[in-house]
Amino acid sequence: MRKTDPKKAKAVVVARDYVEKVARLWALRILVDAGAWRKLDGIFEDDLLMCIGMPDLFETNRNSQELLKVLKDRKFKIEAMTAKPTGCFHRNINRLAGLVGLSETETQVLAFTAILTRNSGLSDAGSKLGSLSIDRLVNVLAIVLRYPRGEIRNAISVRGMLVRSGLLRREAGNGAPLSAHLAMMSGLADGLFDQSLNAADLLRAYFLEVESPELGPKDFSYIRKDLDLLSRYLKVASKEKRVGVNILMHGAPGTGKSQLAKVIGKKVGTKVFEINMTSYEGDSLAPRSRFDAYQLAQQVLARRPNSLLMFDEVEDVFPAYRSPFRSFEMSSGNSKAWINRQLENNQVPAIWISNSISEMDPAYIRRFDYVLELGYPPREIRKSILKNHLKTIPVSDDWVARASSNPGIAPGIITRAAKVACAASNDAPGAVEQTLDRVLTNTLSAMGMKIEDSSGTLDTTPYRLDILNADLDVSAMLAALKRHPHGRLCLYGPPGTGKTAFGRHVAEQLDMPLVVKRASDLLDKYIGATEQKIAAMFNQARNERAVLMLDEADSFLRDRGSAMRSWEVTQVNELLTQMERFEGLFLCSTNLMDALDPASIRRFDFKVKLDYLEGKQAWVLFKEVLKDQGLPVPDSQFISAQVSRLDNLTPGDFATVVRQSRLIAEGLTADGLYQGLLKESRFKADARPRQIGFTAQI
Repeated sequence: MRKTDPKKAKAVVVARDYVEKVARLWALRILVDAGAWRKLDGIFEDDLLMCIGMPDLFETNRNSQELLKVLKDRKFKIEAMTAKPTGCFHRNINRLAGLVGLSETETQVLAFTAILTRNSGLSDAGSKLGSLSIDRLVNVLAIVLRYPRGEIRNAISVRGMLVRSGLLRREAGNGAPLSAHLAMMSGLADGLFDQSLNAADLLRAYFLEVESPELGPKDFSYIRKDLDLLSRYLKVASKEKRVGVNILMHGAPGTGKSQLAKVIGKKVGTKVFEINMTSYEGDSLAPRSRFDAYQLAQQVLARRPNSLLMFDEVEDVFPAYRSPFRSFEMSSGNSKAWINRQLENNQVPAIWISNSISEMDPAYIRRFDYVLELGYPPREIRKSILKNHLKTIPVSDDWVARASSNPGIAPGIITRAAKVACAASNDAPGAVEQTLDRVLTNTLSAMGMKIEDSSGTLDTTPYRLDILNADLDVSAMLAALKRHPHGRLCLYGPPGTGKTAFGRHVAEQLDMPLVVKRASDLLDKYIGATEQKIAAMFNQARNERAVLMLDEADSFLRDRGSAMRSWEVTQVNELLTQMERFEGLFLCSTNLMDALDPASIRRFDFKVKLDYLEGKQAWVLFKEVLKDQGLPVPDSQFISAQVSRLDNLTPGDFATVVRQSRLIAEGLTADGLYQGLLKESRFKADARPRQIGFTAQI
């Protein structure tokens, strides 16, 4: 059993005794001087009787005048007893007052509110006053606390430090009980009475200085202009002590917004403080309580030079804009005008962070000095972050290169994955990489992200430009792209002719990353969301300086003349607009060239048709596949002629047959390869559309 420190135990008793004496005096002043005794009607709550120290008062029969005399006598005795301020409550509230800059009157009002919140007897006495107007509230507090009415009115004013700092909530207007007029910041009253806490601990319950960033400016080199501009602006704002300096950062989870705020703070040379999302007891802070914490931080840090506030996850704090699905009530006049004033009058520069601003009222957004959307870092930056976080873990460069192809890889995700890998894997590199793969895949999938690998599917056939049956010289075009990697190409033709593989080959030859998107990656059930994803696709390729390839482009570039719905037209318009703005290399592939919008076709620099293999090309690829599989090439004019005679083969057919061979025990042979290709050819021939209905015979 843990022993109790006698000195601490005595201090708690002394502190409790002081608070009880003060509550007793205030309760009697409410009853006698403020006239609440008239509402007693001979009925006393037990807590009230215990508070004033007269537990037997209810048992005696007295008329009203006798009752008043007894209460006056009791009050006279208590007034004569001087209660020396002592204990943790007195110490904490005075230190807090010093940190915030409260006057003596404001400190006493705060003390009264705290004891009113915690002492049910004092609260019962206050309830006997009934509904109070603001003037009556001022009179009562002036009577109880013995301060001039003017000072009391200023202390509880919405322009006073108590309310501006969030320590005191004015929860009601005219015609409300005493306890409804005065309320404290969530958890503050309990903290003031906590022997184990001091004023500094109380502040850390609402905001605290953040740790040094895990990243540095080089990790945000892809937004260097924004980073430099924000840093210069905040330096000037801090030096000149400008008021109303607010920055809004938004973007998908995991893009590094919080890290960027810390990096900016370090670059500017300020201390960064973050608004907490939980109280010191671990309870989640409600949106209103977080705003209270923000107000408190503003007042405290305004007295400390070179401070910067970070307010994360503000999408839960700002009222939604015209949304029937979210409800957020900000009490005590915290309306749009109140929030706007917070954004206009803050003395400490603040960085507000949100995962989404789609539901934020534009009236708030336009009050931010700088709005920055942070996307996922480019592939090279992701690779650098991976290497930095995993430098003590045995992973190969190939794994890092493969993992970095996922846009959703973020420092926080990497750190947690590394923790699991270190604890749950053995030291073998392969085992560690498998663990990392599993953790990252599960996390990204849970976030609704697809796992991407720019290398594409595993090739089962050798890649050769000379077996592409293109209607122009692709070798010459590739040589030109190496000199100037810009342009818009449309690759069309039957399925399997190598359109997507050509895109991968181009990226490899240009030594550039490849971003591949398909219809399933972009189409969204919500109106406008597909257009946003299309824009994000181009931004990703732009940031990563990557070759962008859109597979199944016909899903977005269909003829607008045949569109049945307005959103079908807007999707085409968005893609065409983004194509024209994109300065990199953009490739589209489609099997349905005839269905494309004429305006979109004109925007492509080259329309490259990849058709079925010619006979000679089919035989060349046949021999290459056998060599790649370690099989002898038959020296037979017959089989050469048979393969060359198949006029509808594609490189994809060869890959299909190779995959089929892996699923059977016999493995691949020259004859098996031919037979497989023959089946694929006949299947396509049989699948050609036939006429439906009656046909006239002549």
